[in-house]
Amino acid sequence: MSSYDPSHRPPVGPQVPPPRRETGPKWLPVAAAVTTGFLGLVAAIGGIAVGAGTSTADPAPTATASGPVPKPTTQASTPSASPTEDENPVQSDGTYDTAEDLYSAVVSVVDGVGDWKPDEEASGNASSTGQDADETFTFYVYSDHDTLVSDVNEAHLGDEADSVLVGENWMIVGAQENLDVIEPHLGGEHPTWADKKEKPKAKPKPKPVKAETVSKRQWAKVVKNPDKYVGKRYIIYGEVNQFDSATGDEAFLADTAYRNTISYGYFDGENAYLEGNADKLEDLVEDDVFKATVTVEGSFSYDTQIGGNTTVPKLKVDKIKVVGNND
Repeated sequence: MSSYDPSHRPPVGPQVPPPRRETGPKWLPVAAAVTTGFLGLVAAIGGIAVGAGTSTADPAPTATASGPVPKPTTQASTPSASPTEDENPVQSDGTYDTAEDLYSAVVSVVDGVGDWKPDEEASGNASSTGQDADETFTFYVYSDHDTLVSDVNEAHLGDEADSVLVGENWMIVGAQENLDVIEPHLGGEHPTWADKKEKPKAKPKPKPVKAETVSKRQWAKVVKNPDKYVGKRYIIYGEVNQFDSATGDEAFLADTAYRNTISYGYFDGENAYLEGNADKLEDLVEDDVFKATVTVEGSFSYDTQIGGNTTVPKLKVDKIKVVGNND
């Protein structure tokens, strides 16, 4: 036996191992490789078949011409952190700085809302207003809740509460079915508490004053003080004295009396000024004798052709009929 020599070192360079002795059949590695390839091919074919299958998931809702729809909810494969208030347009405290912020909150929760259209000047007492391009909604944001409530009451929005959604400092106007879509996400309420307009009471139609036949004495009292009998209606007779370009086609002067007093070509009556619709007086000419229903309107003063001035009863012609001519 040789002794240990401390100065001995192993030779430098690669060491060649002795040749490996084969202990099994030479075809075994080849068979294993073929089997592994076949199993991989089967797995690939199975993957293709699964990918070609039909999904049974419900389709997501889509916006239609009928109005906005809620955005579809998606489930992430791994949990993620909730968005911060800066990332989520829907404010947790229910208040918004501008109408555009309110609009952004709506479009974050529903589909089918048109592009933003701001108003150049805010409506009412709102600090900011606008609408979407499709005019589905109109958005109002107020500086405080009290101003909002004042506008809601002043506009009597309780009359159409279903068409208004009111929040902490905002209001959205739109069709009821569209507001119902966004209400679960933004909150708010329909202002059924708001003031409502009182339906105006129909004014009773004034009863027409019945025309009276008049006595000689009664007509003399009307001629004496016509202002005392304003609004009274009488059935009288008369003869046209003047109906020309000076009086116009809607007025004339006539002698009037309680009955047809014509005798021997002369009509005995008191001078009066009568006016009426031109169509109603179209067939009337000077010297015609008429029967008329008139309403007393007071007194009337005019200058006479001889340079004087006179005051006579002023009568409105309600009905008139020519009964003769005294030419």
